[in-house]
Amino acid sequence: MEEKKQSRKALLISCAVTAMVLLVFLGIRIRNNRLPEEVGVSVYYTFSDMSEGRFYQRLSAGGHAYGSFPGQKIWLSQEEYERDAADYWMKPYCKPLSIWTYSPKEAGINQFLVEEKGNLIYFSVKESGGAKADSIVVRRWPLDLAGTDAVKANSWTGREDVEYEWEKVWLAGLSRGSFVAEPGYLYSIFVNWGRGWDEFSFAALQAWYEETTPD
Repeated sequence: MEEKKQSRKALLISCAVTAMVLLVFLGIRIRNNRLPEEVGVSVYYTFSDMSEGRFYQRLSAGGHAYGSFPGQKIWLSQEEYERDAADYWMKPYCKPLSIWTYSPKEAGINQFLVEEKGNLIYFSVKESGGAKADSIVVRRWPLDLAGTDAVKANSWTGREDVEYEWEKVWLAGLSRGSFVAEPGYLYSIFVNWGRGWDEFSFAALQAWYEETTPD
């Protein structure tokens, strides 16, 4: 009887060890066959204060300024962008700023309808593949300037700084920023990380309401 117990015990131990080895092997295989995670940052938004992170939407990506520049410079002109991209072979990383390319006739970035006094928008930054966001700035331009020669010659033409509130959460919450988006402007959220500035843009358009009169 005792021999049978010992035999069963040995069999169970053997099965457990085999299962553990298989699980370790499977885990290593799954890890090794996982596709590389793209290194970079992305921005997500919501207009609801109560939204959880899973309900946030991805904001359209705009331009990219590669490298570190004095005074945290972002591209001043389209000509400068093209010259530096050619000189330093940075074309895969350099993308034109939204203010140069935005057109209401061509879909490319998000367009939001906001009230006359504006709406509060919340945004959060996702860091992928080990990327770390160093700083965040928000700028806006009048939509009438978008795509004009004036901003192509100097992208800061008509540019305004936008102050935002940042709420940092340490545990299970979502760290996020917020600001009021007013109609008639192109907004760009610039995130600086190890490879330069990434831009995430949207156009705020005036919401239209049909006026009704009582019968």
